[in-house]
Amino acid sequence: MAKNVLITGASRGIGRTIALTFAKAGYNVVINYTSNIEAAQEVVRLITSNNADAIAVKGDVSKDSEALEIVKQATDVFGPIDVLINNAGIKRDGPIETMSEADYDEVMDVNVKGAFSMIKHTLNHIPPKHPLKIINITSGTGIVGRENQVNYAISKFALNGMVKALAKELGPKGITINAVAPGLTETDMTEYVDEAGKQAQAERIPLKRLGTTQDIGEACLFLASDRSSFITGQILPVNGGLHGA
Repeated sequence: MAKNVLITGASRGIGRTIALTFAKAGYNVVINYTSNIEAAQEVVRLITSNNADAIAVKGDVSKDSEALEIVKQATDVFGPIDVLINNAGIKRDGPIETMSEADYDEVMDVNVKGAFSMIKHTLNHIPPKHPLKIINITSGTGIVGRENQVNYAISKFALNGMVKALAKELGPKGITINAVAPGLTETDMTEYVDEAGKQAQAERIPLKRLGTTQDIGEACLFLASDRSSFITGQILPVNGGLHGA
């Protein structure tokens, strides 16, 4: 019987590739999106055309009530969630001196509260002793920090802390939680880095290339599999050896 994966922010970028990767591995896929229904439906079309099952579910994870509805809709269609991937995230970069309260709050609401709410509601919609696997998509910025991204860095450090705390809380229930921390990865969220900047970054990486969304998808698939059954509370940097956790 196919397992069920719910991925937030899955209509584009890393989330899209994670969705396609899990579909190829035989999962039923729930694609959460906030506004771009066309992009979400395209991911569904790609999955279903390859004889896998997928649905698109609209919802803003930064709003607790909408996070609950996302989980309810996913469960109503496919049954209990087996893998939850908290991928939804935003950036509002700038120096701290000029960063607005709104830019701080919005990043924290989506990146941190969104994951918190999704985990809470998923836990309340699975049977006792259900072996749920939770994966937070964090960032190398949440390990080493980065200038002009203090709000983003705080949010990703918080997601890593969430992993450490919940591994202890949920472990006795047979539930694992880990994080994947990408380095600079080619997505629309990294378009702010020009080609010269990307090349300079690649030269600093021992493997001499930037990350791909497929690199992240495969890391998530490993952490969702039975091969990772004794791994929890860990931050997995996927950055070509640039730094550890």
